[in-house]
Amino acid sequence: AAALGAAGRVAFRIGEECLVALVKGTNEKWPQGYGHLGDWPLRGLASGLPAGRYCDVASLSQKLAEGATSCPREVVIGSDGVVLSGSALEGDLLAIYTGALLVDPPVPARRLRSSSR
Repeated sequence: AAALGAAGRVAFRIGEECLVALVKGTNEKWPQGYGHLGDWPLRGLASGLPAGRYCDVASLSQKLAEGATSCPREVVIGSDGVVLSGSALEGDLLAIYTGALLVDPPVPARRLRSSSR
C-alpha cells in the first residue's frame, strides 16, 4: 500500500512489518524549480503497523540496541495503526519496522516520605 503526500512525498508499506516515507530534497547547485518541500508530518497516515513507539532506523548511525528506550527520531503508532506523531525530514527517508519497537523506560519508584512529628 502506498500513500502520496504533496508532490515529492511518498510513503509505502512493505508487507505487514515495515513503513518507509521519503521526501524529495532540493539541490541549490542545480535547482529543479520546485523549491523546498519541508518536513512531512505523518500524523494521520495509516501505517498498518501494530501500536507502539518505533525508532526511525534511518536516523541511526549504528544498529539499534536491543531493549533501546529512545532514538534520535521516533514515530508513534496508535492502536488503529495510524501515525500519531513523527515526521519524514526534507531530503531524507524514514524507515520503521516491527523489530524497531522501543521499550518504554521503567517508571522510577516513588519514594515514600517518612513523617517526622
